[in-house]
Amino acid sequence: MARRDGENFLDQLNSIGLPCLLGGSVLSLGAFLLHRNEARLKKELELIASMTTSSVERVSSAAERRGLSCGSYEELSGESYTSEPLKSQDGLLAMAVLRKKVAKTEKYLWQKGDPIYETKEVIVDGQRQMQRVDTGRREKGRWIPTVDFSDVEKKTLVAPSGVCFRELGATTSLVRSSPRQICLDLSEFQVAELLQCQQETVTYQPHEGVSVSVNVNSEAQPASRLLGYEIRERLLPVGQEVYALGDIAWRYRASIKGMQGEGCVAVLQPSKVKPSTFSFGSRADFLQQRQREISTSGTAVSILGGLGISCILLGSASLLTSG
Repeated sequence: MARRDGENFLDQLNSIGLPCLLGGSVLSLGAFLLHRNEARLKKELELIASMTTSSVERVSSAAERRGLSCGSYEELSGESYTSEPLKSQDGLLAMAVLRKKVAKTEKYLWQKGDPIYETKEVIVDGQRQMQRVDTGRREKGRWIPTVDFSDVEKKTLVAPSGVCFRELGATTSLVRSSPRQICLDLSEFQVAELLQCQQETVTYQPHEGVSVSVNVNSEAQPASRLLGYEIRERLLPVGQEVYALGDIAWRYRASIKGMQGEGCVAVLQPSKVKPSTFSFGSRADFLQQRQREISTSGTAVSILGGLGISCILLGSASLLTSG
């Protein structure tokens, strides 16, 4: 009996040996890739921390002097700005707006009536008992009102003067009567991703329709009724602190996606070999966010690496034992 139990145990070890080895290898590979990503993030963070933030005015002027040539890698802090801003439903100025119109409709669903029970005398094991019995009939049903939301329209609007930024505090300083600006090439920076990071606001527009009396006890389904519209918006606001990292080049406005007009302007575009970003917030906010990413990656490496090594050891031991 003991011998049979021992053989069964060895069979079980043998059956999990190969899956453990394969699973451990996959987990270890995942830990290795995450470790490489963590190392890259640390290297980038060290590079950024060693840099000095440049002035938007100085960098824009330098780009103009260089002319239509290669860009210069810069770290910048400024405030969001565009010369021809859009307006949100609340009247806020914005460089770009993601606007979604959602219809709010009242619809009706049929709710069955509750089962009707009766108390009857039944015989159970030769004994007479009173029990509550379902008669198979139901109370009268009724229509239950529900609210349904459906998208009617969704569009992304970008100011004709583009998504740009200028010197922080330019509106209250004596930098110049018309402060210089640096604009984003929206073929390189996705405005949709920037908008998704912004908080959504909702404005309700009631439907100016005629009031309708609904009989929910009628067997005929009441007609659906439009209650109004929700205008949901996410916007890139004007006048907020921003942080930028990338190549600054002097380019024709007509060559920049998301801009209209003539002449040239300084443009932020991603570097091919160094970290690049454009985000709302300060330099300290960006560095803290990057540090959190590194910490999260390090935790994941430890967990996956530990699981991977454990699975490989268990798999190797089971195969050696069965052999």
